[in-house]
Amino acid sequence: MRTTKLPQNSQHIRNDLPQKGIEIREAVAKNNSNPNQPNWSYIIRNQLYQGNPKQVLSLYTQIRRKGLYILGLVPLIFKACVSASTQTYGKSLHAESIKSGVAIDLHISSSLPNMYSKCGNLVDSLKVFDEMPERNVVTRNAMIVGYLKNGDRESALDLFENICQSE
Repeated sequence: MRTTKLPQNSQHIRNDLPQKGIEIREAVAKNNSNPNQPNWSYIIRNQLYQGNPKQVLSLYTQIRRKGLYILGLVPLIFKACVSASTQTYGKSLHAESIKSGVAIDLHISSSLPNMYSKCGNLVDSLKVFDEMPERNVVTRNAMIVGYLKNGDRESALDLFENICQSE
């Protein structure tokens, strides 16, 4: 399998990021190449921080079509779903994560309540949170912020008080 050489000069990539992302995506599509995970992570992270969540989702779709599942990208894709306001894509990725057995990964499971609550879906956010075998500061904070963002101050306060009592 052939691979596309990515420019080594990170400053060059950063300055021309939108165009470079498009060029790399086109090169991957044309050559059926398979850039390695760090390169995909770099491209997707930068596209996300440049404010191109739909570009991120498009790139990730291409990665999945190539048969790759890069665990480290999943939390970034959930962030892109929030930015693009597309809960449907996030739900699909969540289902795929469950089927492949990686939904129990701490980074993925920590990203889910945040994604669902920021998309306005407190039901699924709470379901994921309740089913988590281990909750951490990130997931608890995501639930509190989700409650507050969706106008449920009482639930946010209840969760905060439960956290304080358990520690």
